[in-house]
Amino acid sequence: MSTARRSTLCIVDAPRDGLPARERSRLPSRNTSYDNADDPLWRLLVYEPVHSGREFINIGGARVLDAIASKLKPQTCLRLLEIGSGLGANCIYLGTKCGYDITGVDANPHQVRKALARLSQFPQLRLNFVERDILSWVPDGRYDCVYTVDSLMLIPETSLVFRKAYDCLSDKGLLVITEMMAGPLITKGFREYAYEEDEIQLFSLNDYQAQLVDAGFAILDVTDLTQLAEDTFECIHQTVCRRRENVVQLSSLHAYEHWLVLSRMYRDGFRSRQYEYRMLFAIR
Repeated sequence: MSTARRSTLCIVDAPRDGLPARERSRLPSRNTSYDNADDPLWRLLVYEPVHSGREFINIGGARVLDAIASKLKPQTCLRLLEIGSGLGANCIYLGTKCGYDITGVDANPHQVRKALARLSQFPQLRLNFVERDILSWVPDGRYDCVYTVDSLMLIPETSLVFRKAYDCLSDKGLLVITEMMAGPLITKGFREYAYEEDEIQLFSLNDYQAQLVDAGFAILDVTDLTQLAEDTFECIHQTVCRRRENVVQLSSLHAYEHWLVLSRMYRDGFRSRQYEYRMLFAIR
């Protein structure tokens, strides 16, 4: 498993045209593979070495969330929506740091339950977690910012999500997406590895930009965070190597070997620009 959470955006009856039959048959309505991403193994290999103990499943962690906050007006009355909020760490971080009113929507009931359990420790925060398919969910108002981190890359129908985000935003509202993407040197082998390992759909930067414009957005800025992604997986890889005995004790030899290969493959993919990690800001 990677530091990206598998898709919890339940896109029901969305078109699968253009995908091979093998891939269409494997697209889940609700992926449960990351339900245990708060276990001791994740803390040992990801949260402690990469995110200083914070339970960010995504690659970018606090740096990405701080960049989102820096683009918003310095006021606490803003309403934010996270698409694919998972275990809730992103919402809690932004709510604690900036005081925003945040709604997190996710289709995975297991992760939403864990997010709500976490939220009970922060009664002062204005946060809400909703278990729904984002496309069928109806918000109770417009949002100043919609963001998603390492979630869109896990579904093929991103254009539908962009249109939904557009409808959820107030006029001049900000959309922020941070995703792993296909780099200019992507090969069949690395493309297939990302799909087989994490069901990652590797769209290019141009693909995302075209879909955003088609949904009605104007693109404000694109930030290249590929070096950050490479550093993240290098850190995980070195930790796996150093903590072999701990990994085996916590899980198994198979788990150790799996994390070793995974961290090396993603590190090398970002290092060779077969993969990219980008952050896009767009305005409604």
